[in-house]
Amino acid sequence: MQPKRPDSVKGEEKQFLIDINKDNLARVIGFVNVYDGKAKFVLTMILALTAYFLAELPSYIDAHAAHPNGAWFAILDVLAAGCLGLFLWAAVLVILTIRPNVAQHSQKQSPFFFQSIASLSLDEFRATMGSLEEPQVISLLAEQTYDNAKVVASKHNRVRQSINRFFGGMIFFFLFTIGRAILLALS
Repeated sequence: MQPKRPDSVKGEEKQFLIDINKDNLARVIGFVNVYDGKAKFVLTMILALTAYFLAELPSYIDAHAAHPNGAWFAILDVLAAGCLGLFLWAAVLVILTIRPNVAQHSQKQSPFFFQSIASLSLDEFRATMGSLEEPQVISLLAEQTYDNAKVVASKHNRVRQSINRFFGGMIFFFLFTIGRAILLALS
């Protein structure tokens, strides 16, 4: 049997749990900006390479029209379609990453969740916050951390997938660009 702890120690332990949960929530929320930044960088690269790719197309289309049955042009057509398809897929994943995600994965109303707060009047919100006890605060912080961690995990997966599609599109892009330069030089 453990000896009883003084109330001051219990209070310190509760404050410690609240502080740990607040710090953990802050770390999780911080990752949102990291993944959104990575997604925006990938989107910037996709847009830049797509603009360059589209600038190369008119001369390629003219050469292709002059040699409609060229086997090498068919290969470059596949590379061009693959490049644009993978870039488009990556761009869609990026947009899904940076769009607002307000799902509550804990499936519980929380006075710490901005949509729950916005659905209350100011007086209701004040009363709710004023009536919270330490165990509830610890539980609510843990639930909010859980909800935000789910959002961050989703962002992580989408950013990873968009980067993979982007790299695949870059391979097609470089092969097309090199093949196009060679074919135009030979035409």
